[in-house]
Amino acid sequence: MDIETAKIEDSTKENEFSPEFIQRKLYFLLDQLKSMHAKIPEYYQIRISYELLTELANCLVYDTIYQIVLGLVEIQHLTEKHLLQLRETQQKKFKEEMDDWKKVTADKEELEHIVKITSKRHAQILADTDKNIISLLDEKVREQQLTLHNAGVPGFYVTTDPKEITIQIYLLDFILRLSALSFKPNKK
Repeated sequence: MDIETAKIEDSTKENEFSPEFIQRKLYFLLDQLKSMHAKIPEYYQIRISYELLTELANCLVYDTIYQIVLGLVEIQHLTEKHLLQLRETQQKKFKEEMDDWKKVTADKEELEHIVKITSKRHAQILADTDKNIISLLDEKVREQQLTLHNAGVPGFYVTTDPKEITIQIYLLDFILRLSALSFKPNKK
């Protein structure tokens, strides 16, 4: 690397933390947030204030929150994949059990009775499994809410209120969409 290239890189790094750079990025983020906000249902537009958007833009000036959110998304996807695999494994075991019964039971009436009882038992076990999965996902939501609250992201706190969770989902969507954009400080 030559001296001129090093000077340009150092200059760029310094500019990233200059008040002018931060102000331009803040305005960029706020404009993007206002645009996204305008496209959500009116009920939620009313619930997400301009002040909340401004606070969100402020906390997104640096990339830390993006990294936290992207990490939470990755954990969420891995958790959902694991829970789906658990459910599919359970269903596979049920199918194998039914196939085994069909192989060893010659009497058609007895087989129908066994299938009926076994199917009922399987349905109950699967319903219990689904309840456990939902409970685990609800716990994951609470963990994510707490993580974002502790990171200082406005609008995030632990809640089970579906309307508040929907607002948080919109805010997360905004953050994820902003993370995909690149800020060009030289554009005015």
